[in-house]
Amino acid sequence: MATSDKTKTPPKPSAKQSVKARRAAQQQQQQKQQQLLLTILAIGLLGVVVIFVLVSVLPKSVNVQVPDVALTRYKDFTDPKLRGVTADGFPYLGAENAPSTIQEIGSFSCPVCFRYHEDVFAKILDEIKAGRAKFVFIPVTVTGDYRPEYVTQADLQKHQSPGFSAVEEGGGSAWPGYG
Repeated sequence: MATSDKTKTPPKPSAKQSVKARRAAQQQQQQKQQQLLLTILAIGLLGVVVIFVLVSVLPKSVNVQVPDVALTRYKDFTDPKLRGVTADGFPYLGAENAPSTIQEIGSFSCPVCFRYHEDVFAKILDEIKAGRAKFVFIPVTVTGDYRPEYVTQADLQKHQSPGFSAVEEGGGSAWPGYG
């Protein structure tokens, strides 16, 4: 009773071949897992870099409350001869060739700068309007409890508008806890 089945069973591998085959299969499996892990890490790292670049490059919106006096204090500086930008790129008010130059090195986050602007600067505006003094604002961004670079950059970009912008006029009062 022999059956003529044409299917042959493969020969059984020897014990040594079986161990080698299992080791090779395990190594291939480990390599696949390592490749998968490295791919996931690379994608994650790329995602972190993309997010960092976007956060660094995208403009930041700033919520600033403009004091009422800011809208009127500089109305006399609409004449282009009474405002401009220095050779170093800093905005100024007053005649370009005024006999006296006042330079304020200030920060939008500094409460002392804000008080100076409210107390002293308001008193010398008439001298600036008359062309007897030129006021140059030189911003610094390393004071205070936060990073005011974005406000500084936005304000300096608005130097074409009459006088300094309302953000500069608001000084520290535009930020919680200041002014």
